[in-house]
Amino acid sequence: MDFNILKKVASLLLVVSGSIALIFEIASTTKNYYLQSLGIVALMLGLYLVNSKLTSTSEKEASRNPKHDSND
Repeated sequence: MDFNILKKVASLLLVVSGSIALIFEIASTTKNYYLQSLGIVALMLGLYLVNSKLTSTSEKEASRNPKHDSND
């Protein structure tokens, strides 16, 4: 299995499992703060993995337009 596909699946599973854990803990009457903390960590780690693969628009524009000298 390709590493990029594995990373996509892992980040998606982390985001989904973290979201489900947080929603479940918010809706429950008895609070388990360890599960809530684990949900936050899983959600944030999944979002970090997703965000680390995205490129910003300024980087895309910089690669399309070569830099000009200021002496021109």
